[in-house]
Amino acid sequence: MLIKIKILSDTICPWCYIGKKSFDNAKIQFDSSLFQITWIPFQLNPDMPKEGMDRRKYLLRKFGDQKKTIETYTPIINKFKENNIDHDLSKILKTPNTMDTNLLIHWGQLENKANQIIENLFIAYFYRGIDLGNKNNLIKIAKESGLTKKISTRLFENEKDIDTIQETENKYRRIGVTGIPTFILNNEYVIPGAQTKEFWLGVFKEVIEKNRRSYS
Repeated sequence: MLIKIKILSDTICPWCYIGKKSFDNAKIQFDSSLFQITWIPFQLNPDMPKEGMDRRKYLLRKFGDQKKTIETYTPIINKFKENNIDHDLSKILKTPNTMDTNLLIHWGQLENKANQIIENLFIAYFYRGIDLGNKNNLIKIAKESGLTKKISTRLFENEKDIDTIQETENKYRRIGVTGIPTFILNNEYVIPGAQTKEFWLGVFKEVIEKNRRSYS
């Protein structure tokens, strides 16, 4: 009765962090062996310069002015508070290119550490204002997340992994994914957006019951 879940997400997406928190809070009420989770990196800004951008310039370019930026982030901050997510957006000085964080997640999945890595990346960015475009910062997060020293120090040397990540992301763009987070359950349910804990409790119960009927 395994529930296979693919989660499309980016490490600088606030709604992805909010969605992960409520998803996790629902999931812990079930046996962990019920779930097989695969994280699929999906860049919000695939055309972001490799060196990233000054945060204020990025927000101005994206939203046009400070008023629109505040309007956009007010519900995000409210959701952070509702979900007890520690945050300090004033510390974020740069919006990074997230390909290297995606490499870190890719390697983390090979050691079953992806969920912890993603959590630590979100904390580093949204609470501590860490530059996720800096490889030394990412290596430190990798070690803190439990990746082996060998992998932690060789994370960014394999360009084939970049190609793999980009090909996967492009595949999902071609089939119509335009926003994140997006959750795909058993290749049957496609659930976009940051849903509530109560929503996920209902979904998990429904899928478990459906699986039970199919095996009875």
